[in-house]
Amino acid sequence: MQIWIHDKSMRKVCALNNNVPDMLPYSSSQWHTYLEYSTSTFDFTIPKIVNGKLHDDIKYINDQMFVSFYFDNSYHVFYVSQLVENDFSFQVTCNNTNLELAAEMSRPLASVDGPKTLEWYLRNLELLGFAGLEIGVNEISDRTRTLTFESQSGTKLEQLHSLMNQFDAEFIFRTELNRDGTMKRFIIDIYQEADKNHHGIGKVRGDVILYYQSGLKGVQVTSDKTQLFNAGVFTGANGVNLDSVEFEEKNELGQVEFYSRKGTSFVFAPLSRERYPSTMNPDSADNWTRRDFQTEYKDVESLKAYALRTIKQYAYPLMTYTVSVQSSFIENYKDINLGDTVKIIDNNFRGGLALEARVSEMIISFDNPANNSVVFTNFKKLDNKPSDALQQRIDEIVSKSLPYHVEIRTTNGTVFKNGIGRSTVKPILKQGDKIVDATYRFVIDGTIKYVGMTYDMVASEINQPTTLTISAWVDNKEVASEEVTFVNVSDGKQGPKGDDGKTTYFHTAWSYSADGKDRFTTVYPNLNLLDGTRDFSGNWENGGEWTSDGTYKGLVVKKRVWKWAGIYKTFTAPKDGKYTFSAYVKSSGNAANIIRFVALNGVDLYSSIRYFDNNFDWLRDSFTITLKAKDTIVAKYEIAGSGTDSILWTAGHKWEEGSVATPWMPSASEVKTADYPSFIGHYTDYTQADSPNPQDYTWSLIRGNDGIPGPKGADGRTPYVHFAYADSADGQKGFSLTQTGSKRYLGVLTNFIKEDSTNPADYTWSDAAGSISVGGRNLLVKTNQGITNWDWTMSNGDKSVEEVNIDGIRAVKLTKGTKTANTGWNYIQYRGLLRKLIRPNTKYTLSFDVKPSVDVSFSATLIRGNRKDELTDTVLMNKALANQWTKVSCVLTSKETLSGDLNQVVYLAGMPTTNGNWVIIKNIKLEEGDIPTQWTPAIEDIQDEIYSKADDVLTQAQLNRLNEMDSIIKAELYARASLDTLNQWVEAYQNFVNANNANRAQAEKDLADASARVTKLENDLNDMSERWNFIDSYMAASNEGLVVGKKDKSSSIMFNPNGRISMFSAGNEVMYISKGVINIENGIFSKTIQIGRYREEQDLLNPDRNVIRYAGGA
Repeated sequence: MQIWIHDKSMRKVCALNNNVPDMLPYSSSQWHTYLEYSTSTFDFTIPKIVNGKLHDDIKYINDQMFVSFYFDNSYHVFYVSQLVENDFSFQVTCNNTNLELAAEMSRPLASVDGPKTLEWYLRNLELLGFAGLEIGVNEISDRTRTLTFESQSGTKLEQLHSLMNQFDAEFIFRTELNRDGTMKRFIIDIYQEADKNHHGIGKVRGDVILYYQSGLKGVQVTSDKTQLFNAGVFTGANGVNLDSVEFEEKNELGQVEFYSRKGTSFVFAPLSRERYPSTMNPDSADNWTRRDFQTEYKDVESLKAYALRTIKQYAYPLMTYTVSVQSSFIENYKDINLGDTVKIIDNNFRGGLALEARVSEMIISFDNPANNSVVFTNFKKLDNKPSDALQQRIDEIVSKSLPYHVEIRTTNGTVFKNGIGRSTVKPILKQGDKIVDATYRFVIDGTIKYVGMTYDMVASEINQPTTLTISAWVDNKEVASEEVTFVNVSDGKQGPKGDDGKTTYFHTAWSYSADGKDRFTTVYPNLNLLDGTRDFSGNWENGGEWTSDGTYKGLVVKKRVWKWAGIYKTFTAPKDGKYTFSAYVKSSGNAANIIRFVALNGVDLYSSIRYFDNNFDWLRDSFTITLKAKDTIVAKYEIAGSGTDSILWTAGHKWEEGSVATPWMPSASEVKTADYPSFIGHYTDYTQADSPNPQDYTWSLIRGNDGIPGPKGADGRTPYVHFAYADSADGQKGFSLTQTGSKRYLGVLTNFIKEDSTNPADYTWSDAAGSISVGGRNLLVKTNQGITNWDWTMSNGDKSVEEVNIDGIRAVKLTKGTKTANTGWNYIQYRGLLRKLIRPNTKYTLSFDVKPSVDVSFSATLIRGNRKDELTDTVLMNKALANQWTKVSCVLTSKETLSGDLNQVVYLAGMPTTNGNWVIIKNIKLEEGDIPTQWTPAIEDIQDEIYSKADDVLTQAQLNRLNEMDSIIKAELYARASLDTLNQWVEAYQNFVNANNANRAQAEKDLADASARVTKLENDLNDMSERWNFIDSYMAASNEGLVVGKKDKSSSIMFNPNGRISMFSAGNEVMYISKGVINIENGIFSKTIQIGRYREEQDLLNPDRNVIRYAGGA
């Protein structure tokens, strides 16, 4: 490495070089670069005595000099911050930052008229211009902030760092010199700060992986729980708190990881509590670790953002990773730079340790590489799980193992009257829940009536019940079939007129008092599935921390005046079904903040948590939940507030079957006659619903003290109505007593038996299917082309719209940033609507696949972005669940009269805009009809693709793909050839390679020599070589020829005076033209290739084969 010494005018005056005799050498060099501070230092020692005498060039060594060197295609310039001279040497300490920035005091900026860009602040704070600094790269040029700098405190460099932090940016200095060494440009490059959506300075180095003992000395992992907490109370200035805020964030498994509820300033991290309970008793109710925070935030949104950011940082142990690398690391990866992200793998840890880390500091010694080292930060632990590609293969295997089934839909049902009408049968083939493309055969009485996608059943052609069999075919194989029966009925004779009348309804209720007001219920009370609920007898958790305090409705009341430790008894579900919990609760105190907590199988169930108001009288609280046999569940009430006057009372806990909370009852082993309702109420009217008013009933005593047996009474019967559901018209297929949401037929049965019949023949069945139509043509252009046609608009807040690759599909990802909250409106537009194809009074189906970070339900319409000239009403789409792909759709019906404006878009509302939320969307499609079909591109897109392929030119992406396909092509050649052919091919290939090795080696040597001459040019201006540097490429001329290439050395081309043109990739010759021969190892000809009088080309009729044609010629 050669180091240049410049005078105070930046002119080169001498150089230091350890490899050139008689030149002034240097030692103890250490170049230390810092990502965090956007600067670097350079320390080295210069001997004064060389070859036994004072060197002539030491006259240029002084504190006014500047120092530079050229490393990794860039100049690095330093000023001398400290110079120590003794009898034998100079010790030089340098800094690469402009001296004015490092030493001059910052300029105040007291007021700003509205938000301004970063460049505006740089200029008005005099950080540009006077310091000779200019902006190069600026990734946040459109970002604005309203900032002030009240006083002159700190240096300009410190002010620059503060400014960048408030703009969420990173920066790095860059220097360009003229040929005589004088300053050409002093540049600041500005990047978006590194976050989960941006990398910042540097790049992801997928080619750099450090393994233990291979570049990596070792890793030390420190887990620190001293600052851990998982329940925090956050308050701001002037009493600002989070009582009005409710939010929750889920992890990638759909588990709630952080939440806060209205009525409390607490923010909780439940998963942290489960992993790191505060006591050694895991069943203790108060296992939260709490910390309180008093801040100066003056608005709720800023306080919420601070609270969430803080609890995320400290809810889990702080993991510190210390990585030691071998000194050869920098030598092996000379192009590694600050900010680059690398992978680190160390299998000396249980389960293996995989890290992703960012280069934050580099220490390079030019004269002693053994002192080289690297410092990493921003460690991220990587999951040891299958790659996305492998997981996709696993999902495909699982999917293919699922059986096929055919779902039948009709446009007019299956029953005709008087031979009038028709009904179109539209089958859909599914494998699991996935719709599969298929063709269908429609068969009646063994005769194939039609092969296609739909079939019309005509009423006039049906004289008797007719069964239509539909079979689905995929790849010429029948995979599933289904039957549907059509009936044509005729009107009977007109009967005599009957009396007018109404339907009467008989209503019954029960109570424990003669006026019906004590524990009134229209559902007879179920027995309690818990024992000991009358007096809290038996084993109740935390029972010792509660005191008895009288009775309520004959039930013992328990009381508590301290936080947490709710009283509860675990309930185990005896079978699958719905269960209801209920209890009486009362509270006093203005800050008690009573919360009902529920835990299912030991895990908090946040969907069943309830927050109560303060100071409330006795109420009966309940909730219903679906459980599986042997599920364990607990429900408890706790004080969460910090008020000193807080009191909580509870009584009458009850678990029962069903979805209605009936009055409290003891368990079957405890019940007595007096526990049942004593009174029954009746009334009759013409309204089906039972009245909730006890005064509407006539009450009679039904249960007193036990007496002597009375005379036998008359038999009585109660009518019951039963419902069932099935997949076939006779109820035989898919029979069920519950509706799963997809069963087509409804069965009704009325009898005097309480239990539901399980015999389908007992029910009267009817078809519940509606009118359906199917389209197909996509009316949206340029779909699945990344961010094309997508636009996301918000009233305020930061966001990003970017392209992501999902299994080869160019999807779009919308991400709400984490810096500025959105407090107003937001909407998404897709602008590729073929407006001229939209017809009035027509149904259109909008569908797309979406994967959101949280549950989301979009609403959709076709309208202009300013909410004018709408074509359809707004319709809510089905819900998409967090962290999984969901196909969402809705049916939009166009208006009878359409606006003449042609600028409508697909307008989506409902995008979640809590900071950090995101959605990924692919396969968007708008089609005529009311059934969503699989995504297809618009016809216009297919035509555009055909036109683009007619250009007879390989695209850049195809050229890049060639290099990746090289190894694949060779592997396929080996695998497909027979043994004899393979041996002949290998022999011929090796002979060809050997014959060209000499020429290839010479070409690669010429390239290396030319590169060396360029380096010499930069070190010695008298050498006969010339080089021109551009932004990311260069051109150089030397005795070996002309070289044009990329600065990162990825590719170049050399024109040699001896008549050879060579192309290089990463320094290796991959193609040349010499003596009339073009040599390239692998190539793709998109259409034809002609040798002599014969031309080989793709067969126009069968693109899977080639043909050789005689082309003629002289």
